[in-house]
Amino acid sequence: MDNKDAFKQIYNQRFDPQLGGCAACHMISLNTANQLKTKPKLSGENIDFRLSSDMLREVAREDAATTLTEQQEILEGFDQFFSIDMRAQFPIISKSQLKTEVPSKAEVTENLRRRGASQGLIKLTNLGYLAENRQDISYRFLTNSIAQAKPDEVLIITMTHDGSGESSESHDIVAQVDKQSKVFRLVDPNIGVLEYSSPKAFDMQAGSLLQQFYGDRFNTYIVSAY
Repeated sequence: MDNKDAFKQIYNQRFDPQLGGCAACHMISLNTANQLKTKPKLSGENIDFRLSSDMLREVAREDAATTLTEQQEILEGFDQFFSIDMRAQFPIISKSQLKTEVPSKAEVTENLRRRGASQGLIKLTNLGYLAENRQDISYRFLTNSIAQAKPDEVLIITMTHDGSGESSESHDIVAQVDKQSKVFRLVDPNIGVLEYSSPKAFDMQAGSLLQQFYGDRFNTYIVSAY
């Protein structure tokens, strides 16, 4: 599926001189989500990938962390730079991928309702949480679920792996499928900003792009809604 007409900005954190070679997808995604919550209709060309000196300092600390515990503590501190609150967080994962006991779909849905989540976010949970088959958890499954649900929230999606393969990496992207603002876009710190004409185009083209770019590197997604 051709995405060339969807590009509003080409960006790759790897070649951003301000980062000095550090991986910064989480800070970049938080910074992007903060901009989109403040201005939902912000033009894709005007999404700002620049980080403040304080943000860059914390990115460098996280990149230099030697243990997962230290890294996680630093990552949790990134929120201090932004005025957005995470409304909900849940995995898009199949039953066969689970390694520990998790809340039921009904429990997760009820918790979302109590926290004032949109009907679209609740629908996304019902579509993606505890899917029946591991084969269902593809990039197209992710983008199709978001396109169907059309949540009002801006989503930071942590793409990761369930441990069944060799990959242990993760990567954050941002999705905005806002039916009120009529904005349907993907922001990936390794690719750039892409905007689509409809939820259907977002589903097909963004899913195809992620598959082409990342292949089998990721097969589980953690959705953080803002």
